[in-house]
Amino acid sequence: MKFRFPVVVGALALLLQACTTVHSDTVYVTIKTDARGNISSTQLSSVTGDRKKDSMALHLALLAFYHKVPNPRANQTYRQPVKFDYIKSNEAKAAAAAAAKTTKTTQTTR
Repeated sequence: MKFRFPVVVGALALLLQACTTVHSDTVYVTIKTDARGNISSTQLSSVTGDRKKDSMALHLALLAFYHKVPNPRANQTYRQPVKFDYIKSNEAKAAAAAAAKTTKTTQTTR
């Protein structure tokens, strides 16, 4: 019974070391309709800075548009959020920071 508290505290400390954090990025896509209610143009209202995520957000917004808005109105502007959630562990963050500090350029000579 004496050793129960230190064991619990030690286990909790180990769990917190490998703790993960959830990051999220939200991209807003503006979708405009024409006189018939068809999509006439799309545009990113806000961007994450990552081209792959931004293009994926645009694609996902277009795929989900008719499910969210089954009968779009004519000449309307819709703003649709696309949220990206990803988990990054503290170990991965530490490895990325260490890699950023120790980046070396190599030069080959003939």
